[in-house]
Amino acid sequence: MDSIGGNSKTVILTTIAPSATDTHTSHQALRFADRAKSIKTHARINEDSLKEVAQKKQQMEELYKNKFMDLEKEYQLEKQQASLNEESVRLEAECARLQSEKEAL
Repeated sequence: MDSIGGNSKTVILTTIAPSATDTHTSHQALRFADRAKSIKTHARINEDSLKEVAQKKQQMEELYKNKFMDLEKEYQLEKQQASLNEESVRLEAECARLQSEKEAL
């Protein structure tokens, strides 16, 4: 009975043999199925599991949010670095131009 009861649905499939020599075995199988059919269970929602699932979901959402924010910061830093590299190249070119003008004077 313990293996049949619980928070799940159970199906019992009983097979019987058409042979007359297996009458006793078929009869025993049918009796077992009839006894199993009469077992009544009262399933209930496992609230602890629901709370755990909700907590894990919230933790995952926070992790994804934090990861997204980290990726956004990384993207902004890479964008800023690219801008600074462009500015550095521009300033070096400007410095070289000014140096050549100075030497020309």
